[in-house]
Amino acid sequence: HKDRGEGYDPYHVGASLGCGGLAIWWNGEMHIPNVYQNYRIIKSGPDAAVIEVEYEWDTLPFSARETRRITLEAGSQLFKVESRIEVDNQPSRVSVAIGVTTHDGKALAYSDPENRWVAAWENYDGNGLGTGVVLPESKIGRAVSIHSNSKDKSHIVLIVPTNTQGELTYYAGFAWEKAGKITSLQGWRNYLEDAP
Repeated sequence: HKDRGEGYDPYHVGASLGCGGLAIWWNGEMHIPNVYQNYRIIKSGPDAAVIEVEYEWDTLPFSARETRRITLEAGSQLFKVESRIEVDNQPSRVSVAIGVTTHDGKALAYSDPENRWVAAWENYDGNGLGTGVVLPESKIGRAVSIHSNSKDKSHIVLIVPTNTQGELTYYAGFAWEKAGKITSLQGWRNYLEDAP
């Protein structure tokens, strides 16, 4: 967790969505799954890394399970998420919240007027860090800011339904000012605006 010139990891996730997590939106609340149950490495480079992880929920009045495929291509600020959710062992349409933590309100939260992306911008050791989630152009969500006095419960999210097969594709990622590629909040917002 120290910056030795090759980057470092000061970003706290805890029980939050972190950067690009998914929760089931039920009765006006986020239900975040526990830690992943299984994983599978599909590809490990050099041009891309692809993994699948499986999650289960134990906080809902029904059983729910997600298979999440994550693809990270070299050189991109965003990774691709392909999610498939089953409810009571059947692929089902369900509302989900996808987004980023605002670290108990310390990060500035943003959404675009068309509800295609949400983002946060905060400062780490004098350098800006942007996180965000973007929907494909064919999808529109509903941006919601969640403020809480409980640790790790404050977020900016998009509420969006899966399709009838429980599927949803979206993109998420970050930019660190010190990396020199995206060096301002406006630059990060522009990047998200132009994303797929």
